[in-house]
Amino acid sequence: DAPVPTPRLERVVSSADRSEAVAAGGLVVVEGAGLSPVTVATSQLPLPTALGESCLTVNGVLVPLISLSATRIQAQLPLRIVGNATLLLRTPAASSNQLGITIQSAAPSVFRSGVAGPQTGLATIYRASNGQLVTASNPVHPEEAIVIYATGMGRTWPLVEAGLAAPADPLATVTLQPEVALGGVALPVLYAGLVPGLVGVYQVNATLPAWVPVG
Repeated sequence: DAPVPTPRLERVVSSADRSEAVAAGGLVVVEGAGLSPVTVATSQLPLPTALGESCLTVNGVLVPLISLSATRIQAQLPLRIVGNATLLLRTPAASSNQLGITIQSAAPSVFRSGVAGPQTGLATIYRASNGQLVTASNPVHPEEAIVIYATGMGRTWPLVEAGLAAPADPLATVTLQPEVALGGVALPVLYAGLVPGLVGVYQVNATLPAWVPVG
């Protein structure tokens, strides 16, 4: 048999914007080498805690997995672990090194996966009036509403455990209410909580006052 490399964990970043601040219940990317001999992804709900005969734990707690490859794992951090923690990957080949990470109660990050024509990597902020991404050619206007998609906004009420899709009734609203500002002007927040039917994805609805700066 061909030798299988020992998996090595290198760092954990937010799935939304690849920032290093990560939160309980947030979607993350674990980067490393030799993480899996196969590439596999799932759309199964609830999310499984094992893919390709491999599993990931934080302080011994199994982590819901979205995808797995040789260099990256997409997953959702457990909701009940905050502070300093230890990440460990177990594969058919061996166990990885132990990677120390810090998990915050909330660390909001906006997804940078928006696509508009040839433009990619746009912040996923939409105009409520037409359901399209906010871009230079599709700007938001004063007295309009926007919808922001993010992860890492922490616990909700009712509580939705990691790996589970968010409910539609009742909506799972965040317990730590966010503040939204544009050009230094505070925006009224109409809703902040999980997107129904999705795992670990939050939605923030806000309105722009008439005096918000342009440009």
